[in-house]
Amino acid sequence: MHELHVDLSSMVDEGLLFAFPPWETMPYEFISPPEATERERITALYRLIRNEPALVVTTVESLIRKIPDRGFFERKGVLLEAGGDYPFDDIVEMLAGYGYSREKRVDSFGHFAVKGGIIDIFPPSHESPLRLDFFGDTLESIREFDLATQISSQEHRTVTIYPRKELVLFEAEREKLFQALKKARDEGLDLPERFLSQIKEGSLADASGMEDLFPIA
Repeated sequence: MHELHVDLSSMVDEGLLFAFPPWETMPYEFISPPEATERERITALYRLIRNEPALVVTTVESLIRKIPDRGFFERKGVLLEAGGDYPFDDIVEMLAGYGYSREKRVDSFGHFAVKGGIIDIFPPSHESPLRLDFFGDTLESIREFDLATQISSQEHRTVTIYPRKELVLFEAEREKLFQALKKARDEGLDLPERFLSQIKEGSLADASGMEDLFPIA
C-alpha cells in the first residue's frame, strides 16, 4: 500500500492523497493501533466525512474490517466560530477527552497546549496546527501557526474540532458497548481480563483496544 502511495505522489497533488492503512493488529488482539496508523486513518476519514476531494489508498483488510457508521464520527465534531462564547475550561476538558495530549508546546499532531487564554491544537482535520485565542470565554480568533516558529498566519472564521483518535465514546455509546460486553460475556465470548473486571465493577472506564468490539456492539 505504501509503495502505491509513494508512486501516486509523483502524479497527484499530495494535498489530495491520503492513506487509510489497516490497524496492524490481529483480530481480537484487543490492542489499539500505533499512533502513526491512527493519524493516517483519522485524517482520511474526516477528509471523506467533510466531502472534500481525496484520493484514498487503502487495503482489502481496511475495507472489510468494521468501523462505526458516518453518524458516529459526525456527532463528534464540535463547531467553533470566532466571536462565539464557549466555556474555556470545557474546551480544555473536551480536548483531553478527545484523546489529545496536553503539552507545554504543540510540536506534532494530536497535541494541545494552554497558554493563558490561548489554546494551541493540532487536529486531524487540518494540515497545520491551530491557535484559538480567547478573551475570557469569547473566542476572538482562530489562526493557523507554524510548528517550527510558532508564528500565527492564516485566519479562519470557523473550525470543527474532531477527536484525535478514531474511536472516542460519548457516555451513551460507552453504556451501549458495556451492555454488549455483558451479553458477550454471558454468551461465552473470551474477553480480556481488563474488560471482564470492568464488567464486574459495573462500568467501562477503560475502553482502549476496543476496535475489535464494534462488531458485537
